[in-house]
Amino acid sequence: MVKVQENPSAKTINTNHRQISVSISKNIFCIEERAFFGHKKMKKLYIPKTTQCIKEEAFMDCAKLEKVSLTTDSKLKKIATRCFANCVSLKEIIIPENIVTIEAEAFKNCLGIPFLEIPETVKYIEKDAMSGWTDRQTILINRSYEFGDNCRANVVLVNQNEFAEDSSNNESSYSTINYYGVVCKCGHVGRNNYYPVEFGVEASSRKEAARIAREIPRVKHHHKDAIRAVYLISKEKFYELRYNNPDKEYLKCRNSSEQKKINLEGKIMPEERKKKYNAKRRYRKYLQDAFPKNR
Repeated sequence: MVKVQENPSAKTINTNHRQISVSISKNIFCIEERAFFGHKKMKKLYIPKTTQCIKEEAFMDCAKLEKVSLTTDSKLKKIATRCFANCVSLKEIIIPENIVTIEAEAFKNCLGIPFLEIPETVKYIEKDAMSGWTDRQTILINRSYEFGDNCRANVVLVNQNEFAEDSSNNESSYSTINYYGVVCKCGHVGRNNYYPVEFGVEASSRKEAARIAREIPRVKHHHKDAIRAVYLISKEKFYELRYNNPDKEYLKCRNSSEQKKINLEGKIMPEERKKKYNAKRRYRKYLQDAFPKNR
């Protein structure tokens, strides 16, 4: 096993006696194969945007690793084979938008992740990338992928129109109450950011579940895309989300001072910004190209 102190690709920050945070140096562009394989103490990991490559099994079998912070503008292009395999305590990780490929068994047996959103930029995922996942976990996708039989997670296609009308044969009639998982955009984390939270909702349809979730405190109810996904869940999952939500500390905050005491780094997502058409700028560029200044 490679010890943190002896590993040239990282520097260690001991925040207290009970947990160890590892921050990869900005001068390291590639984390070598099995660099932290089987590390027994690491609980938090920060990977800067300058890191361009993480090789196979770099963080495999890190049983106590709970949180991985990857910047949304990370230069990583892929999650390598068995990169985070058997990180059974891992709860928080965001897939950066520059990721194109998730290789074989990259997140095998990562049973602590409640839900994971795959950005649309990811073009290919190996069938067994999430092998071992259970039906208590949810994977949000923005395009179609094929997952193997060893992945029993709830795979939900993020589509803002999917819950507009209830056409699923698996859902009961309006007279019956069903249990739904609703992933919402929550606020108070910066104007151009949001914090994704999964809620448990009782409703007769997906449309009603989305309406109820939109009114939950902290949800960005005024945003058109505040509801990211709605899907059926088990009764056990519903009670877990209702009474023991993984984000309960964030949801209980009453003011900014209380929220500052909670470490939200690694889960805050940037809002998708639409480029505004600037007529003056376009016209100015046209004049510069058409009539270049004589030097």
